[in-house]
Amino acid sequence: MLEKEMLRKEAKQRLAQITELDRASIEKNMLHHLLHSEIWNKANRIAITISQPYEWSTKEIIRAAWEQGKKVCIPKCYPVKKEMIFYDFSSFKELESVYFNLYEPIPNTDLKQDKNDIDLIIVPGILFDLEGYRIGHGGGYYDRYLKGYHGDTLSLASTFQVIKEIPREHFDIAVQVIVTEEGFL
Repeated sequence: MLEKEMLRKEAKQRLAQITELDRASIEKNMLHHLLHSEIWNKANRIAITISQPYEWSTKEIIRAAWEQGKKVCIPKCYPVKKEMIFYDFSSFKELESVYFNLYEPIPNTDLKQDKNDIDLIIVPGILFDLEGYRIGHGGGYYDRYLKGYHGDTLSLASTFQVIKEIPREHFDIAVQVIVTEEGFL
């Protein structure tokens, strides 16, 4: 969809223009709101990605989860099938660099997690609307994965990443909560 591509490109450009100081401030506020939320506190196992440089950093979220005794799992993407499998991990040393400089877990069937064993999925995205629909990276991995998932979902976004409405397709799945530097949407 051409409109989605244009919106994705504009949002990525805007994200790339944020100064390090502003980025640090926004991330600090997002982290504060997230860690003091009911959705976070009730989750025992959290699924999250290792962030890309232009995304909001997830490393402090992961560290906080470990410090609180939560299990953390991250996705391994399989591009041919357009699917993800989440694996528990307990150290940043357990990652490998794959395509596009993404960091993913080294697959280990003993650490593989069923989606229904995950309490909270922190879903990445570039742009969101007020109902929680999102424009991601364009692969559709999360929309496929979230189909049939019954746990909680949230995304991290600055207020400038939230617009009134984004184009939707029949397979798009909204996140339940968006955490911004100002609080929750």
